[in-house]
Amino acid sequence: MTHRPPDAKRFAGSGDELGVVSRKITQVGQQLRGVHEIFSTMRENMNSVMAGLEDGLLLFTRDSRAVMISPAAEKFLGAPAVHFWGGA
Repeated sequence: MTHRPPDAKRFAGSGDELGVVSRKITQVGQQLRGVHEIFSTMRENMNSVMAGLEDGLLLFTRDSRAVMISPAAEKFLGAPAVHFWGGA
């Protein structure tokens, strides 16, 4: 019978636990990449729609920050969209 120090017994299962944590972190990373890809695609689609509008359109958040401004709105307002983003 081999005698293990007390600390060795405490960490005996830690290899499995580290593997589980590592797999969970990998899964979360994959999910975040998927969400980022979906968001990027939606953003591109929305930009295409905004660029094709003949009417001016501004989209605001609930706290009154402009987040999207169509080219027609930029032309009407006489300033680039960047000038209006994030304003309160």
